[in-house]
Amino acid sequence: IHAPEVQYAFEPDGEWLDLTTVHKGGLFGTDYRMLFPADGIDGIKKFFLDTMVQFGRRGMACQPAVVGIGIGGCKDTTMRIAKEAACLRAVGDRNPDPQIAELEEELKELGNSIGMGPMGFVGSQMVVDAHIEVAYAHTGGMQAAIHTFCFASRRASARLWPDGQVEFRTDPQWFTDYYRREGI
Repeated sequence: IHAPEVQYAFEPDGEWLDLTTVHKGGLFGTDYRMLFPADGIDGIKKFFLDTMVQFGRRGMACQPAVVGIGIGGCKDTTMRIAKEAACLRAVGDRNPDPQIAELEEELKELGNSIGMGPMGFVGSQMVVDAHIEVAYAHTGGMQAAIHTFCFASRRASARLWPDGQVEFRTDPQWFTDYYRREGI
């Protein structure tokens, strides 16, 4: 109670420790839906659009927002990667998979075509950026999660080395090749 959440991950070849703090806002801006493979990309777009409209109408997210979309994995993994995509990737960063990068751009445009702007008022800037992360999943289902992050994007990162050196990092590249490699 009254303690920050602590998450950790290991970089096997790293000789350092990365510390990142994220002052997470975003109100209630998280949703989850179980889709089916037959729903495909159109199902993801519909889920995104439905969710962003509801968030805007009901004041459930602080827009304009950075939106993270997690696809695949089990529910907890899907929710985690959606949050990481929203909170840890820099605005303008694109997924290295060209098809996913294209979908990120499409979702950003779709979110800004809703007709809502800051704080749910009429406008054209509801989504600052859209980031997608994907996890492997059972072929019978396709989990999807959406997580919003306040446009203020309050976060900081430092890398600690064994010799005591501290390197403050403005673009830490949290999603390394190790975590995006095939087979995990």
